[in-house]
Parts: sequence; C-alpha cells; structure tokens
Amino acid sequence: YGEVKRAKLLFLGNGRAGKSYLAVRLYCQINQSPFDDACPYWRYTQDSTHGIQFLDIKDFQAGKKGFKKKCDLHFWDFGGQEIYHSTHRHFVRNGSVFILVWNPNQDGQSQATDRFDHIDSLQPPSYWFDYLHSECPYENPMVAVVCSDHREPGQNRDAVQEQQLKEKYRKQFFDQISPKDAERLSNGNSFFMINSMDETGEIKELMEW
Repeated sequence: YGEVKRAKLLFLGNGRAGKSYLAVRLYCQINQSPFDDACPYWRYTQDSTHGIQFLDIKDFQAGKKGFKKKCDLHFWDFGGQEIYHSTHRHFVRNGSVFILVWNPNQDGQSQATDRFDHIDSLQPPSYWFDYLHSECPYENPMVAVVCSDHREPGQNRDAVQEQQLKEKYRKQFFDQISPKDAERLSNGNSFFMINSMDETGEIKELMEW
C-alpha cells in the first residue's frame, strides 16, 4: 500500500462570514499569485457559497518545521447556510483540519439576507464547536479560528490598536464557547484576526499554523 500524500482543510462558519475570501486569499498566498480575476478560483469571491467549493494545491509543503513533506492540499469551502449543515456531515471526519471563520459583526443576530433575499439563520460560535465534537467524537479536532476583521479599505491601525482589538474580539469569542475549547485554542495559539479583502492581519501566522 502506498503512502497517502494529501491533506484536507475545511472552512466552516456562518454564511457571509468571509470563508471564500479567506480560502482564495490563502490559495493565492501559497501559490504566490495575484489576488485578482486571474486566479482560477476568483469567481468564488463574487457571491455567497452554496453547497461546497473546492480549491486544490499541488505539492504543498505540509507538516511541522523540520518534518515537512509534499502533499496535495485540498480546501473544502462549505456554504454556511443552515440548509447545508446536514449535508456537510457526510464530509466532516476525524483527521481533517478545520478553519472556523467568525464575523463578530454577526454576533447577536439571528438571521442574515443575501443579495437574492434568501434568509439564513446565523449560529453562535458554540454551535460550530458542538458540531465538530459531534462529528469527531474520538479526538480533539485541529481547529483554528479566524476573526474576519472587515475594516474599510485603507483604514489602518497601529500595532497597539491592532492588539487591543484582537484581545477584544478574542474575549468576545471565548465567552461564547466552553472553557475547555477556549483553553485548547489558547494553548494552540490558534485565534487569528484577518481581513481577506485587503490582505491585512495574521495571514502569514495562519499559514505557519
């Protein structure tokens, strides 16, 4: 039997949280290609995802420092609409790596409407962790949380303001999940703040994670 040299990275979160922008941004970063309509997956950023979108990266260097191997990396960008959650369960399995994209502006809201006037339910962070634990009951799934910081283009902050905002959002997120999940995220340094639209935030830190 040959060695399986592929890895799966799954993007989860509410609809319109910023999953597709992040997935395409990471694809372009890894391939050192422009983040524009020349990207083969650019169309994914133009509308809300319905179902699953796939992005494939050949010969990705995966693993810990000093122990990296080439593999085929597959991004699975899941539509966040509630109607698809039961379908996702067929693909969410032990051994996968997950990125939970959270838009703090959606906190406290129960519904969102897309440009086609489709109404969708919005779920709190605890829902997504319960979802992962139910689908991966025999292990602690490897999860990174990305706070999709939707600042306006050109709206810059200095390092102190950036850190203060991250701590604010971090507390806001951690207050909504179990202490055990919060501790696991803290120990793994796996909470990141990124604005995928203008390439600001901790994109490189996420890639190293």
